[in-house]
Amino acid sequence: MIVKGSQKKPRRQLKSLPSKDISLQGRSRGFDHIRSEICWIKVAAKARQDVRMTRRRTAFTTGKTTVKTIYAVTSLTAEQVTEAQLSEGSPGASEHLRRVLSVDNSLHSGHDRPVRRVPRSAQVAVSSGPATARGRGSSAAMWGIINSVPPTHTSGSPHMLRGIDVSAYQSSTYSTEGLSFVFIKATEGRSYTNPKLSAQAKHARDAGLVVGFYHFLWPGNLTAQAEYFVKHAPEKGGDILAVDWETTGDGTHASNAEKDSFIRKVKQLRPNNRVVLYCNRHYWLDVDDTSYAGDGLWIADYVTAGKPRIKAKWRFHQYTDDPVDKNVADFASKAALREWATDA
Repeated sequence: MIVKGSQKKPRRQLKSLPSKDISLQGRSRGFDHIRSEICWIKVAAKARQDVRMTRRRTAFTTGKTTVKTIYAVTSLTAEQVTEAQLSEGSPGASEHLRRVLSVDNSLHSGHDRPVRRVPRSAQVAVSSGPATARGRGSSAAMWGIINSVPPTHTSGSPHMLRGIDVSAYQSSTYSTEGLSFVFIKATEGRSYTNPKLSAQAKHARDAGLVVGFYHFLWPGNLTAQAEYFVKHAPEKGGDILAVDWETTGDGTHASNAEKDSFIRKVKQLRPNNRVVLYCNRHYWLDVDDTSYAGDGLWIADYVTAGKPRIKAKWRFHQYTDDPVDKNVADFASKAALREWATDA
C-alpha cells in the first residue's frame, strides 16, 4: 500500500521511524535530457515491512533541486519477502515506487482526487513475494493496483501529430498506438551506440511511422562525431536526423558554433535526409546566438502540447517526459510529415 499525503496518521507514523539507523537497501543514479536524479530505498522489517524511497532530482537548466519521499507498507513478513527483494529494481517494490514518485504527493494533501479508469496496460503492480518478485506472477490481490496516469495535454492545433522519442531505456516493443512518428537515439559522442537501435527502428517501421534518429552531441571532435552518427544511423530516404544539444553527464555542452558545425557536417554527409536541432527552451533562448537549426527546430518545453514558449517557428515540440518523452509535430497529416521528410 502506498501511503498518500492525505493519510496523515500512517504517514506521520512512518516519518517518525528512525530512518537514519536503517541500513540502505538500494541506490540508483541516472540522468536524462534535462536533469539528473538519485533514488535510494530503505526497508524496516517488523511485524510488517515499512518501505521508504527518496528521490533527489536536479534540473540541468536551472540548477534547482527537489526532494520527494514515498512511503509504503506491506503486511508481508521478512520470511515471505526479504528486504533485499523489496528493494530490487525490476520487477519489485522499488520500481513501483519510482513510478509513483512521478506523482506529486501534494495532489493528495487536502483530499483524494477521483481516480480515472485506465486500460489495464497502463496500470502498475508490485511483486508480492519470493515466487513473484523475480517472475511474472501477479500480486494485485496483496498489494493492490495503482493507476499511474500522466496529465492529458491538448494540442494547440487540431492538426498536431503525436509522437515519442525513445532510447535504450525504453523497450524495443514500445506502444505505437496513436503515433505518427518516433525519434530513436542512435549514438552519443564517438563511442556509444544504442544497443536497441535496430530493434526499435524495425518496430517503428513495422507500425508505419515516420522515423527519426538522434545523436547526443558532446563538445569537440565534431567531424568524428558526425561521421560516427551517420555510420550507425540507418540510411533511408524519408528518415529524419537530429542533433540533441544539451548538457552532458559531465556538466559540459557543445558551444553554439560547434552545434552549427555539427549540423552542417551531417547535412553534408547525408544530403538526402532532413537534419533538425533538438534543444530545450533555455538553450534556444539563452545559449544559442545564431538561431541555426538546420531543417527545423525540435523544441523541448514542458507546457501545453503545441504551445512552446518561443517565437521562432518549430517543427516538433517535446512537451512532457511522463511516462515517456512525448512530442507533437506541426504538420496537417502523417502524409504531409512524410512528404516533408522525403523532400530533403
